[in-house]
Formats: sequence, C-alpha cells, structure tokens
Amino acid sequence: VHREMRIVRLGQGVDATGQPSRLTALPRPALALANAATALQAFMLLPVAVDPACIAEALRGVRLAGRNQRLQRQGRAVVLDVGHNAHALAFLRGELARHGLCERFHIVLGMLGDKDVEAAVRVLEPLGQSWHIAPLPSPRTATTARLSAALAAAGATDVVVHDDVAAAMAGALARADG
Repeated sequence: VHREMRIVRLGQGVDATGQPSRLTALPRPALALANAATALQAFMLLPVAVDPACIAEALRGVRLAGRNQRLQRQGRAVVLDVGHNAHALAFLRGELARHGLCERFHIVLGMLGDKDVEAAVRVLEPLGQSWHIAPLPSPRTATTARLSAALAAAGATDVVVHDDVAAAMAGALARADG
C-alpha cells in the first residue's frame, strides 16, 4: 500500500495521494499515518464514489481503543497505549510531544515476553519519572525481573514491582498525587 498511497503532513492536516485520486486538507488522524494510508487507499479503490467530506469526518473520529487513548482517573490525566515495540512507542512519544505532553511520567509497564522489551524500554526511558511494572495476565508475559533488568540497563532508577496491572496503576496514580 505504501507504494500506492502517500500521506504528507501539512501543519495539523494531511494530504493523501493514491491511486486513482488525491485528497487534500484532510484532518490529521489520531492513529499512525501508515495505518491511515492503508484505509485511505482502500477507500480510493472502492468501485463507488466516496465523498471527501465523509472521509475527513471519518479521520476526525477514528480512534483505536488503547492506542494513545486519553482518560481521567482519580482526577489525573492518563494515557493508555498498547504499543508493543520500539516503533509503536516512538509513535507514542511523537504524539505526546505533538500534544504538548513533554514532561516525565509515572509509567505503568507490562509487556509480552516475546517482544523486544529492551528496545521498547530504551525508547520510553527518557519519559519515565517512575516506573510501575507488573506481569500481564497472559502465559506469554515478560517477567518483572526482565522488565526491571531492561529498565536498569536503560538508566531508569525509580522502579516499583507490582503483582498486577491494577496495582501498578494504583501505585502510579498514588505517586502522581504524592
């Protein structure tokens, strides 16, 4: 798809050029541009005309649950992201910066053991004020020992191990309030 569809960022918007047409002045979606490119190319290849205003509205409203998702918990802003590799987490860092969130965070972290935990942690480490790690409820979970070692190797010093993700979230919220 990336050979057929090209998306160019223009301020807060994007232009998309694909086969057989071009869409201009679209809103920038809240998901990775490569994912948006795939969807836009599919729309352009439909055997029916799709109104560009409908495409723009869809881009404005598209959200992926758990992907750069903003919530409020106990009066605190929380950003959820299921990024599972360095590339996805680099996207998250860029999105946080784009929204002016350039501070350090109390990060809750659990990962699957078959992912490149060490590379992912290296991407996130500059953002971490404190780390609250926990195993995921999956037989594939990365151990907290592996997460701790990866964080130490990346330079993190404030790491708290929790029994589960809910306890890690509670710990992070308590630290944010402290």
